[in-house]
Amino acid sequence: MTASPSDFIFGYTIPFVPVIIISTAIYLDAGFLMGLSIIGSFGLAYLILFTTGIRCLEIGMIMGTRARSEDQASGTPWVFIVHLAMISSALLQAENMPAAVIKVAEVFTLLHARNACRDVISGAVSQILIIINNSSNIHC
Repeated sequence: MTASPSDFIFGYTIPFVPVIIISTAIYLDAGFLMGLSIIGSFGLAYLILFTTGIRCLEIGMIMGTRARSEDQASGTPWVFIVHLAMISSALLQAENMPAAVIKVAEVFTLLHARNACRDVISGAVSQILIIINNSSNIHC
């Protein structure tokens, strides 16, 4: 019996789910030790960080399938993801980057995930959700 593409995707992703959960907890704990305080929803922030981890895993799988050898498959995605993290403002301020680099960063999900997580942690999302909820209750 041959494996289908979905078997490969789930077989590769499922073992990494605990790794993503534990690493996200470690990063949040490190943030708390450095003074991070979450005003908004902790669960939503954790969910955003978890889905970002899944996205990085997907990018790695896509890059790995294009590789010609096992060594390339394990090394190439990391080179891509580290640079993607740099231009997504995880390591540097995106506002100080050239406009062309920001446009490239906007194509990928890491910049948007960073912005969403910052909004959730600062409590800005709850205000947005209240506005959306109030506008959906308006009947014409």
